[in-house]
Amino acid sequence: MKYPAFLSAATLLAVSAIHAASVELTDDRDGLTCEYYSKSAQLGWEQDGGDWLDIYDKVHGDAPYAAVSIEGRGGVEPTELDITRLVRKWQDGSAPESAVYLRQMASQKASVKFASREFDDSAMRPRVLITWDDGSHSDINPSADATVACSSKSGSGMKSSVEVGNDRSGVIVFPFAGKSGRRVADARLVLYVIKRYGKSSNIGVFQLVTPSSLRSEPMRGLSAGFQRDVGILSNPSVVFATRFDNPAWQSEWSAGKEQLSAEPILQDPENRFVPLDGQALKVTVPEGKKTGLNLLYKFREKTGSEPDAMYFRYYLRFADSWSPSDGGKLPGLAGTYNRGGWGGRRSDGTNGWSARGRYAISSALAEGQYLLASYVYYADMDTNYGSAWGWNLGRTGLVEKNRWYSVEQYVKLNTPGKSDGELKAWLNGEPIFERNDIRFRDTSDLHIEALWMDVYHGGTERAPKDISLYIDNIVLAHEYIGPGSGFPAQ
Repeated sequence: MKYPAFLSAATLLAVSAIHAASVELTDDRDGLTCEYYSKSAQLGWEQDGGDWLDIYDKVHGDAPYAAVSIEGRGGVEPTELDITRLVRKWQDGSAPESAVYLRQMASQKASVKFASREFDDSAMRPRVLITWDDGSHSDINPSADATVACSSKSGSGMKSSVEVGNDRSGVIVFPFAGKSGRRVADARLVLYVIKRYGKSSNIGVFQLVTPSSLRSEPMRGLSAGFQRDVGILSNPSVVFATRFDNPAWQSEWSAGKEQLSAEPILQDPENRFVPLDGQALKVTVPEGKKTGLNLLYKFREKTGSEPDAMYFRYYLRFADSWSPSDGGKLPGLAGTYNRGGWGGRRSDGTNGWSARGRYAISSALAEGQYLLASYVYYADMDTNYGSAWGWNLGRTGLVEKNRWYSVEQYVKLNTPGKSDGELKAWLNGEPIFERNDIRFRDTSDLHIEALWMDVYHGGTERAPKDISLYIDNIVLAHEYIGPGSGFPAQ
């Protein structure tokens, strides 16, 4: 199910060569689907059915790189399309997926099946024929291809055909490799038509794009006016801020929770630590344990009242030693009141709620890559344990270790009894999650009780070894905070 997106075609910028984690596109049942470009990693499309750029770099645009009209009658035949401009983008890195997206250009009750990479006759399988500027040639076979059909929850790859039309699109991924010192002079996509349905189909070739490669301008917030957050507490919207440079840093937090394996550090060369802004809080989940941090900032104790809406930003860096064997919890806002909304204590609208962050691991990700998400206890939950909501908008919550990330979350509690609560998230100032239909509570007695600085391994498994992460520059505010200014580039 898709929720209202921050990013529209009008606000998305064209793909650019950026430092972003990525995931391999596969055509098994847990690969390319209607909802996900990687179902196993729970990485969703911006738009159900897949995302593309047209020849003018317009998101979901209608101008193809190449098009072909295929009549409804006829036998098996090859078709060749000029995709030179697209393959040149593969070469310069501005189209990192090196894949084509095939879609029917108009609403037609017709479709075409092309031979896939699994087709029995290898001569009829899809390929890209490249002529280089020195006259040499390359012939590239697909590494994945699939029919993206929203009538199915599972992937439709691993079949002998790729179908386009009748609300079906095709994705073909090519393992493109550049040639040193050479430029693409000509590139042709070769497909074989093996079956036709209905009348003629007009099929266009577009640039496949995943949300992890799309980017919007980072949203600047109140922190933009404070270099390295110095003096940010003078802003009347700011409730709390800490940089872990205070020797008495623990006194800034509420009593009643144990800090566990956490200490401010300035150096940690064994973990490839690079400071963001002086000292950072190093949090370690010890081998055989689950908890590394369990720290609270209670609003009533610190400010005299409990809000119903709050922004929370912190900087996060997974250390070189971070190699969890299970997903787990990260900091977020909560109102459990030690009654409900965590640890299998199901929320019922009156006892409590929580919206912690979450990290996830997946076999679909490269080593050192993780997914950020929300882990939410709310009144409409249908199990005893929290719901994991992936941060799947825009560039998604896909991160890698040994890099600092600005992570911001916003909670606005619902009108008691109504489903109008909000939860949003930003990564480095880019919006990556939004939901505005949440019922956190049915009573006005529940508020945002605390900022819950939770680092927890699991799930059920315990840490396989000592694993560490770093936290720095925490800010709580009544308005959007945004990534800080003046920090070194990561």
